[in-house]
Amino acid sequence: MIAKDELSGDASGLADARFDQNTGRVQTTSIDDGPAAPPTTDKPKDADKDGHSIRIYSHSKIVYWWIFWLPGYAICLLTYLYGEPLKFANGESFLTHPSPHTGTIFLLIAVSTVVFTNFRIAVNNVLIAFLSILVLYFLLTQAGVIIKMSAFDILPPIYMSFGFYMISSTAIFAIWFAAYFITDRLTYWEFSKGYLSERFRSLHKADRTLNTLQMDITEKPVDFMRRVLSFNQIGDLQIQFRNGSTIEIENVFGARQKLRRIREING
Repeated sequence: MIAKDELSGDASGLADARFDQNTGRVQTTSIDDGPAAPPTTDKPKDADKDGHSIRIYSHSKIVYWWIFWLPGYAICLLTYLYGEPLKFANGESFLTHPSPHTGTIFLLIAVSTVVFTNFRIAVNNVLIAFLSILVLYFLLTQAGVIIKMSAFDILPPIYMSFGFYMISSTAIFAIWFAAYFITDRLTYWEFSKGYLSERFRSLHKADRTLNTLQMDITEKPVDFMRRVLSFNQIGDLQIQFRNGSTIEIENVFGARQKLRRIREING
């Protein structure tokens, strides 16, 4: 059992810990003095099974791209069921939906996905207002409440083939699947009593363990669209150390529940 004062590290409260098997003591090194040291060797990696540690995965922004491929497959199905062949002068034809609104919606979803996942709140609010006006105008014209006027026809008719919807949606789905289930899980954070470990499932990087006795962890607010696209299940965690150093763990599923569990472990 390692004593608490042996893990306290330097006065900054942020240090790398390394267990020396020859001396039987823990050596700590400030992060500012050099690269992170290997993690302690006496703490089992499966310690989370006994309820004394918790793993947290930070996901990339690709996690929100389901809003692209899921409607894409829906439009692909509509095109397959209700599409009509569009013939060219050379005799070739492809299957497309008779309504130009399907292509317009698909294009708006693609552009919105890029904007929502890469720009700040102010830009998102402007785009939300613009899209809300377009959707409201579309619904009112379809319901016959207002007459469609050319002055409001911002976008021309857009027709896309069944193959385009299928290939583009499948490509984005493959990227999303690989990011969420594979690449995002190659690195994870493990919280335990007195430890913050960054672990790598790669042979080219060594794990590191930090002293967290002086750690303060909070949940950062996320913008409106990220809450909507994640059904209010994703949040960002920020770790503040006494020396002013910070670590941000972005796009964490169940961030609030994990934050409560971390405070229980380090309480």
